[in-house]
Amino acid sequence: MRPSALVRPTQLVCADMGTADTQAVRGQVGLGTVVVFVSMVIVASIAAGVLINAVASENRVTNGDGPSADEVRVIAQRGAVLQTETVRVVNLTVTTAPGADPIDLRDATVSWVGPSGAYSVTHHESADRNGGFQVTAREDPSGGAPVLDGASDRLVLTFDLGPDDVSGAREFGTPLEPGEMASVTITTRGGTSTTTRVAVPRSLDGAVVIL
Repeated sequence: MRPSALVRPTQLVCADMGTADTQAVRGQVGLGTVVVFVSMVIVASIAAGVLINAVASENRVTNGDGPSADEVRVIAQRGAVLQTETVRVVNLTVTTAPGADPIDLRDATVSWVGPSGAYSVTHHESADRNGGFQVTAREDPSGGAPVLDGASDRLVLTFDLGPDDVSGAREFGTPLEPGEMASVTITTRGGTSTTTRVAVPRSLDGAVVIL
């Protein structure tokens, strides 16, 4: 019976030591997990900070390029296809931002850059040899055309390309062929510029095309 008594305490001691080792290993694993988790939190926090700064910076840039008190907005572009299957008349419908100052389009200057060259186009009343655009009212509740004096105004700028097709607009340049395009920049008297691109479809079907 004495040998058996000697064996049992040894087994108990080994069992206790095994338990202690297991707890130590578990403790180390748990500590490692905590370290990894904390590291991930720190990295995520830094990334979030960078993202927030980037968004704030983007907002500043957007706000800096936001609507001006005399900004012209182009909301529709149409071309008239006449005779030789080319666009010889371009109409740009414009409006302004809500609450903006009145904009007299007679004081505006249009930079037209197309296949035939670059032209500085002004209102037909003050047009020089480079040509002059016409302003007509599509929607003008106040009756103030050619002045944009409200966000509900819809005034049309008409450009006559090549031959004389429009009474009240002085022609310039050459008609736009299918697939051709032009850059149009409208600059108000206050110096605010709005640029749009006029692109002629490769297939001209009908008397009027959307540009």
